[in-house]
This record gives sequence, structure tokens and C-alpha cells, in this order.
Amino acid sequence: MTIDRDKALHIFAAALAVLSAGYYALYVDAGFNYSDDGNYAQTAFELFLGRPPQDLDLSYGLLWYEAGAALFHLFGVDFLLVRWLFFGTITLTTLLVFYSLARASGSILTALLLAAVIALVQQDLPKGFPQQVLDSILQGLMKSATQLQGMPAT
Repeated sequence: MTIDRDKALHIFAAALAVLSAGYYALYVDAGFNYSDDGNYAQTAFELFLGRPPQDLDLSYGLLWYEAGAALFHLFGVDFLLVRWLFFGTITLTTLLVFYSLARASGSILTALLLAAVIALVQQDLPKGFPQQVLDSILQGLMKSATQLQGMPAT
């Protein structure tokens, strides 16, 4: 029995989404970055209350904050809701990377491995974690992936 490539691509994408959501659920309430997450939550809350956007210091586009305000209208104001919005966005980005890499490289396995790295690496690395180590790991993975496909490595 063989599965066509498109069906396999969607199966792996669904598995990646489920694994990402499960992974994020393990630490969604494990602490908050009040300077970034809190700033976003406060701005979305101000919009939720009806404050005009021109009165706020928007460090991102207005639509990004309106998404948080809309969630507050739908489900009530909750800091965990902000975290789930962030993790949902990360999951969607991971899926976009997966589909893009699968299309560009022609390899579902390469796309899955690189997308998994994106899903698993937190934005805020643990204190003391050397950024050079993460950079080396990612560069090695990219080099391996490009060599597998016969493309010139940069």
C-alpha cells in the first residue's frame, strides 16, 4: 500500500501540529515574561476597553493587538489566553515553514526535521544557554539538509 505525497505531507503536518500543541501545553503556564507578554496583554486589554489605538504605543501592527482584544471579547480577559495566542501563532508558523521547506527541498523528512527545530526552540532561551550553541546546531542542520538535496551549502 502506498500513500501519495500530498496525503503524506498533510499527515505529517497534522502530526507536527498535534505534537507542537502538546509540547506547548506542557509549559504554557510555567511562568510569564511580563515585559513582552505583559506589554502585549496590556495593549490588547486597552483596546478591549475601547481605548483609541492612536493613544497607545504599538510596537507591532494594530491587527496583531486587535486579535488579542477580540479573544478577550470572546473568552474574557485571561493572561493564559495571550500565551495560547502566541503558541498558536508559533504552531501556524511552524506549519508554514514545514510546507515551504517540503515544497522547496522536495523532502518531507528534511522539512519535518527543520520545522521541528523551530517548534521546539523557545524564543526565550534558558538563562546561561549560549546563543552560539543554538546557532551552531541550526547551521549544522541547514548544511545537512542542503547537502541531502544536492544544493550548495552556504
